[in-house]
Amino acid sequence: MEANIGHNPSYTWRGIQSTIHLLSLDYQWKIGEGSNINVWTDPWIRSRTNMRPSTTPHGNYANLRVSHLFDSVHNTWNYALLNPVFNTQDVADICKIPLHSRPAQDSIIWTTSPNGNYSVKNAYRLCLNLVLHDSSLRVNGKFKRDMDTNSSNKSQKNYEGDGKNFNRILSDLPDEMLQKIITYISIKEAVATSILSTRWKHQWIGNYKSNMELNEGLFSKRQDFIDFAEKLYKICNNSNPQKVSLILKVGNEFRRVNKWLSAFVNPMIIEELNLELDGIKNPLVLPDEFFTSKTLTIFQLSMRQVIKIPSSTINFQKLVTLTLKNVIFPNHHCTQKFFVGLPSLKELTLIECDWKKVGSLTIICEVLQKLFIREWENEENVEEQNDHDHREIGFQAPKLLTFSYDGDLINYYFLFSTTSITDASIEVNENNNSTLQADYFVSKLFPSLIGVERLSISDFALEAFFQAPDLATNLPTSFHHLVVLRVVSSSPLDLSCQGLQTILQRSSFLQEIEFDVQFAPGVFLDANDENEIKPLPECFKKHLKIIKIHGFCGAANQLNAIKFLLKTTRVLDRLYIHGSEYYFDSHEGRQKLERFYVQILRFRKASLGCIINLE
Repeated sequence: MEANIGHNPSYTWRGIQSTIHLLSLDYQWKIGEGSNINVWTDPWIRSRTNMRPSTTPHGNYANLRVSHLFDSVHNTWNYALLNPVFNTQDVADICKIPLHSRPAQDSIIWTTSPNGNYSVKNAYRLCLNLVLHDSSLRVNGKFKRDMDTNSSNKSQKNYEGDGKNFNRILSDLPDEMLQKIITYISIKEAVATSILSTRWKHQWIGNYKSNMELNEGLFSKRQDFIDFAEKLYKICNNSNPQKVSLILKVGNEFRRVNKWLSAFVNPMIIEELNLELDGIKNPLVLPDEFFTSKTLTIFQLSMRQVIKIPSSTINFQKLVTLTLKNVIFPNHHCTQKFFVGLPSLKELTLIECDWKKVGSLTIICEVLQKLFIREWENEENVEEQNDHDHREIGFQAPKLLTFSYDGDLINYYFLFSTTSITDASIEVNENNNSTLQADYFVSKLFPSLIGVERLSISDFALEAFFQAPDLATNLPTSFHHLVVLRVVSSSPLDLSCQGLQTILQRSSFLQEIEFDVQFAPGVFLDANDENEIKPLPECFKKHLKIIKIHGFCGAANQLNAIKFLLKTTRVLDRLYIHGSEYYFDSHEGRQKLERFYVQILRFRKASLGCIINLE
């Protein structure tokens, strides 16, 4: 941000320099150690419009850093310093900012980006927003139309003022940069931009000939979207875009949608295809040659309708990533044929898919590395769960590395010839409407986890499995590679429960455990149940270094669980305790949490160097 333009800059560098001040409009410091952030001049108070204190700086504190405001002992703000330096409103806003529970570096984030990272896409959107709201660019509420780069009105490029020179900035960008920006923006934004400049209009029409994005949600009226898509169909017909995304509620427009797809999807050119079709009443018709595409690498299909699979050959030679959501598979034969035609598939995501017409099926994926399955109960599948003709879907994936299941016991899923999994998540949820047996479900998955390194599992899955001793024999005798365990629960979790203790006993090299309990009192241990945890898990003695606890509310049995963990984990480095917002989201609550923190610090610790964070 402080770089100079130089003595002989390139045209591209001039373009970058002309827009670099946009960064100063929408960046913010994310507080880590705080030593790099000037309290008065840097943007760091996120609740403020300018993100800076309103207090006038005192002479003695002119070079004050955010790190000077910390109470490092309790990992909180230093109230004794804040009150004499800042006004009341500043103090209140500063205290709302959470501090890191572990050491972290200060970092700059882009506030309009969902992930905080700066991108051309977000910088463009900020710039476009300022242009569209700049009254100097309007006449009687409408945009001026003499804003082309080739306009003879050179004076437009020379006016200055805060927010007044964005026309010049946009027009002066080189074509290469302009094309790159347009690659990131939506049709709706592109249309708004084309009103400002015919040069932009030509650029985005050319861009959409290679990257077709049609999203009904970006239009206020459905008919406006259909009209626009029809115009685009006439302009870009036979343009053979490499990327196509179509998102809309189909309704009675299925013939029109099939027409668009026939025009935009060339099986010999298409590389990425995303179809999110709601309210579809008739089967989607893709040309037979689409199913032998030699170029398609990513295919995402979301529709509550039968996928029509041709009787001819299916062979997606280069398809690597496949996502199917709400798709209804036609029958056993066609479904088997479809998956056999995916020789290069490495990542498969199945969300709320309907296997009712398929029955039992084994899918062979020789190079599959990631498999994600989600099946939640909804009105459409409740009736399906109550029938007794259970679907059993198996996957033979010898190279599978990541497996994730999150569901309500609607279908059985098995893994065959798979021992390479390193990351696994088995979050089986209790479902009173299901007739499937949770213990049998989990028993078919556990043998494939012998080499797992990171495991997330619901407490219901753990308990259901270990309550059936005849099935527990399928559990590997040890998880030698398991280093991170996450237990997910929607209800209070008993530290002494049989399922949890069994897996801890067999995970001698476990280094980190997280109790992700959504409701208080989180993880607990009754005083009379301490003797149930015998023998002490080997990982407690030699390897367990990090424990994370969620849903803390200060209940006596929860404090007892924390006390037990501290006195039995001999090499523990960090204990993170996250308080429940329901109990501590107030000034009185925070004071109460502070008292609990003092109480926990007095507990006996087997690892004297353990750092406790309560937030």
